[in-house]
Amino acid sequence: MNRLFQLKWTPAAVLYLVGVLVSVDAGMGMPFCCIGLGFLVGWYLARRELRHANDFSRMLRRATRTAVVTSLFTFLMMAVIWGPRVGMAFGPRANLPSVGLPAILRGAHEGLIIWALVMVIISPLLQLITTVFASQLTFLRCLSPYVTAAQKAKMSELTAYRLKVLGARTTA
Repeated sequence: MNRLFQLKWTPAAVLYLVGVLVSVDAGMGMPFCCIGLGFLVGWYLARRELRHANDFSRMLRRATRTAVVTSLFTFLMMAVIWGPRVGMAFGPRANLPSVGLPAILRGAHEGLIIWALVMVIISPLLQLITTVFASQLTFLRCLSPYVTAAQKAKMSELTAYRLKVLGARTTA
């Protein structure tokens, strides 16, 4: 398992690209598996950063930057897959009901445009959100044993102060 986290960026990127290609193939062009892959990628990014960095803000920046890059790759893949279909909506001879997309809006033209927007823009955004969320959870879980007693006391003092301020506001 340690060898997995010690990979250089090039082999790790190749493994990710293969994973995304398999995820897109498994979803038959739908990026739902890519969104799920975001959780695994977020966990990996956080664990990798925990092994190589000491500064917490640097770890967060690097994990978020890498999550953006992975989501941009999914965006490019979805644009290649779904982009040509948008042109069908504007063609005069397009047989849109035969495309097999759900009729989200009134007409097939609007439905195809909305469906392509969801696949190309919203899905990579959801993958970015899941990747960042998974990395944040991994950072929280892995770093919580290292919180010192002084930091815990400071946090409890802040919590007591906030509760005191909130209590004063509600009684006033």
